Amino acid sequence: MRKIFLMLLLLTSLACTTSIDVEKENEKAIRKLFESFNQHNWQAMADCYEDTATFLDPSFGVESVRLTKADIVKKYEDMENQIPDIRDSVLTIMANEDQVWVEFISKGKINDSIQLYVPIATHFTLKNGKVIKDNTYYSACD
Repeated sequence: MRKIFLMLLLLTSLACTTSIDVEKENEKAIRKLFESFNQHNWQAMADCYEDTATFLDPSFGVESVRLTKADIVKKYEDMENQIPDIRDSVLTIMANEDQVWVEFISKGKINDSIQLYVPIATHFTLKNGKVIKDNTYYSACD
């Protein structure tokens, strides 16, 4: 009986360690994504995603869309053309297994005159350290 208890205890601790390790790696991947965003390194940012990922974002409408890495690079190159100094300031990151939630502020100037300040929340789903789903929420009002 004691051997069974010890084996269960060992398996439980290994499972917890594995879960914590996955959470740390997923948080690290998301921090890299935001670092790449702030450097305007769109290819490095796209490389944080799986080859094709699902996006739910007000800029695409109300339905989810599937984007390739090339689509992601194009989207953010277009954004940079409109808002050359765009930057994100991360406020909170919370990871739980393959889910990571991020609260951040996106700032920049449109046409060097209109100040942009948008509070955003994103729920990422990762698999093997890559984003497979990106659900982003913010007010799309002008």
